[in-house]
Amino acid sequence: MTISILLVDDDADFVSFMKEILAGEDVHISSCANGLSALYHVEKQDFDMILLDVGLPDRQEIGTHIIARCAKDKGMVVVICSGCVDSLTTILHGDMQAADHYMHKPFSEQTLLGIVQQKMATSLS
Repeated sequence: MTISILLVDDDADFVSFMKEILAGEDVHISSCANGLSALYHVEKQDFDMILLDVGLPDRQEIGTHIIARCAKDKGMVVVICSGCVDSLTTILHGDMQAADHYMHKPFSEQTLLGIVQQKMATSLS
């Protein structure tokens, strides 16, 4: 079964890297580079999962927590990614209660693949 993933990150190299990691999986990936676009995609399309960077350039206007909550309300698995320890610490203290998983960049390929494969397994159930 193919799962659909929305990848939200403003780092084009990171997006390419993520797509390479997931290339061997049965996934369809859409991507965008800012919060406004992410919110649009979440509202208009049905994704199984969203991989959401905390440090988006428009995070002051469109908070990551808003995107995460909208995605969660639509039944998406929400995975928050951050390269900043301070951001991740804030998240873990409750600002992002909509998230299912948290990953600190850089993370291992196995961590990402494990989360995707877990979603695939539960989708088949």
